[in-house]
Amino acid sequence: MEPSFAAEVAHAATGIRRNNANEFVKTLLSKYEGKIKDAPVGSKCQECYDVKMGKPSEEYCRLHSEVREEREDLSLKFKY
Repeated sequence: MEPSFAAEVAHAATGIRRNNANEFVKTLLSKYEGKIKDAPVGSKCQECYDVKMGKPSEEYCRLHSEVREEREDLSLKFKY
């Protein structure tokens, strides 16, 4: 899901003015900068996906939706 989300963000970011992009980055940086030294390790693929079915878990889909909504709140306009 990460590569497709990265592509969605890249498409949504096209056309953003440089000043707006800078503010977007500053906002994201303020959210994560203080946590960089103690960043969570993350999850293994098997924890995010049903390996047999090749589909993301409900929890992982929910996380993806939450992050997408946060980015939309920062003025990214997703096309799909």
